[in-house]
Amino acid sequence: MKDSIQKILAMLERKEISAEKAIYLLKNLHPDSNKPKKRASKIKITIIDESEHKIKIPAIPFWMIELLINIGLKLITITSKYSKHLDDDTLKHIKVLKDIDLNEIFKVLRMHEPFNLVDVEDEKSGTKVKIITS
Repeated sequence: MKDSIQKILAMLERKEISAEKAIYLLKNLHPDSNKPKKRASKIKITIIDESEHKIKIPAIPFWMIELLINIGLKLITITSKYSKHLDDDTLKHIKVLKDIDLNEIFKVLRMHEPFNLVDVEDEKSGTKVKIITS
């Protein structure tokens, strides 16, 4: 590719081609680079246990995850107000969950192309967990 770029620039320098033609040729060296990049919009979870059983959870759209988390947070808030059996540690965790800006997290995830979010393997059992955006 580097040689191709140098050839095009040399042709431009020798005035064998116009600037417009050089731009056209440079853009078409890698047609894939001109295509809009696919943005992440879902999360996929795969779990492989020690006996190589594979559990694939269908891709979950970000909007659905946000909706379920928001419903869960509302239920936690209501429960924490009326429950007398929650200890201080649990109440601290609830407060931390309420303070996290999930919309900001998903906004950032949507800005990127799909990538591996989590890729871990337990050395003892061989269990693998993969979470990717897609």
